[in-house]
Amino acid sequence: MKMDDLVPEAGDLESFIKQFEVFARAPGGVEELRDLIFKLAIRGLLLPSVMEVVDHAELNEGFKIFTLPKDWKIESIEKVISNKKWAIKRGPFGSAIKKSFFVESGYKVYEQQHAIYDDFSRGDYYVNEEKFQELKAFQIHPKDLIISCSGTVGRVAEAPLDMEEGIINQALLKVSLNQDLLLNNYFKVLFKAYFMNTPELLNLKGTAQKNMVSVKTLKSLPFPLPPLEEQKRIVAKVDELIVLCDTLEAQQQQQAKTVLRANTAAINALLNPAPQSEQNSPKTTEKETNTTPENSFEQNWQRIAQHFNTLYGCTLPMPKGQGRKKKYLVGLENVKGLKNVILGLAVSGKLTNQLKASDVNAAFSNNQQEKKRQIKDKVIKKKKELLGFKKNEEPHAIPSSWMWTRIGVVTNYGSASKLDLSGVQDKSWVLELEDIEKETSKLLVKVKAKDRPFKSTKNKFTKGDVLYGKLRPYLDKVLVADTDGVCSTEIIPLHGFSDIDSNYLFWVMKSPYFKEYADNSTHGMGMPRMGTDKGLAAPFPFPPLEEQKRIVSKVDQLMTLCDQLKQQLTQSYSDAEKLMQATVKALVA
Repeated sequence: MKMDDLVPEAGDLESFIKQFEVFARAPGGVEELRDLIFKLAIRGLLLPSVMEVVDHAELNEGFKIFTLPKDWKIESIEKVISNKKWAIKRGPFGSAIKKSFFVESGYKVYEQQHAIYDDFSRGDYYVNEEKFQELKAFQIHPKDLIISCSGTVGRVAEAPLDMEEGIINQALLKVSLNQDLLLNNYFKVLFKAYFMNTPELLNLKGTAQKNMVSVKTLKSLPFPLPPLEEQKRIVAKVDELIVLCDTLEAQQQQQAKTVLRANTAAINALLNPAPQSEQNSPKTTEKETNTTPENSFEQNWQRIAQHFNTLYGCTLPMPKGQGRKKKYLVGLENVKGLKNVILGLAVSGKLTNQLKASDVNAAFSNNQQEKKRQIKDKVIKKKKELLGFKKNEEPHAIPSSWMWTRIGVVTNYGSASKLDLSGVQDKSWVLELEDIEKETSKLLVKVKAKDRPFKSTKNKFTKGDVLYGKLRPYLDKVLVADTDGVCSTEIIPLHGFSDIDSNYLFWVMKSPYFKEYADNSTHGMGMPRMGTDKGLAAPFPFPPLEEQKRIVSKVDQLMTLCDQLKQQLTQSYSDAEKLMQATVKALVA
């Protein structure tokens, strides 16, 4: 179905409700639906009505309502409050209720939290009879409304019949409405959807935190008022649709958690395949083993492939409290996890079948011969010998045809030449950390020296060098240079002496084990960076050169697939946003 087919005709609420679940699946869709329900309610569009044009200036010039049902009126709060004394009252100045006045029992002091959480049982601040009588004007009665007025502004709650007798503090406003004109439940809808969106309340002022406008301003604001019976019907419809939203959200949350758990289980099985599987033999009652770890890995990978779209194409929003931003998809989180799995498998030798004739000893020998030559020719300085690996130091298992070594043994890490501006041509590339996008390692901008003059010395790099951001290594900023240039000293240029593919080195430095090592090897609180000694000692899984190239080819292929999935999910998110915007426009405009 095309997106345009889902957008309801203007005023076609029935079609909109039928497609409720489709809209709810959009990122942030349930919250958008709740807001839309409230918007429709205070415009008279939630129930069938005969509409007429209203005097826009009379209502509120900043609030765009052009039509209302014929039998609605334009009123102000001062016209609908009860006729009892202190029917609308902001809490006393802070100096009137100090903590020194509080006693163990007596008259309760109601605070911001009671409005925010709609729970009058919270809190245990009380004042004595004398203080209560002094602040009698701020007494709150059952069925009164309280409104939060500082910080989290605009939350409305109704005082229950069984409330403790008490007063409000300075962070609340109390309102007693004439229930023959304006119902409390409708006012809750009205205040959220209308008053909080007027120019006066949209731009609340305050130094440390926002504060509610004055009672005088609030009392003077005009608002659309439906007849009493219409208010009841609107509240009932709002409640019905909000319950539907809550149900859909709960279902989504459960589905999202299920997909996340399934992905975690699938990845764990892939990374830690069973050493053997036991099956009952058809010829005997004894159990026999017939599945090798390699076969188990293949089975687990096949299981992921069978459920690939479910795990990595999921457009459900992340469960509350999870995900890095409000509108973040389960599929995006799983794709991020899949990338880490691919790299974890790659540097463990599990992503490709090992070549039987391959042996890393010859490659390592070539590498060390080239290192000795460069030291002899004074291309690099001789560094302190690094200790080899003990068995229990190895980050993970690798094939027998590979070897564990250290970055400082097989690369020129920390040996970059320094250049100042006088040694750099105008057209030379000058790279800073902010030019590299975190996590993706995408180069955001390429700046020439003439456009970025610098005072401090820079590290020199050549085409093919891996450029590793040692400052805040958790940002995962790594590049392979496509031209010569210079970079910030917070970026380490490096390459293997021999028999190390730069793209393989790049993927190693972006792999989970390396990122964990780097994060655990930083110093400095505000600006954590990995020291040169830690960088030199970093573990490096060294396969034969041909194997490195095969790994790079496979990783590149799978990362392209992941990027395509991410692009599709991002497009789905964009389409869903456009659908919601078009729906709001069709129903509200």
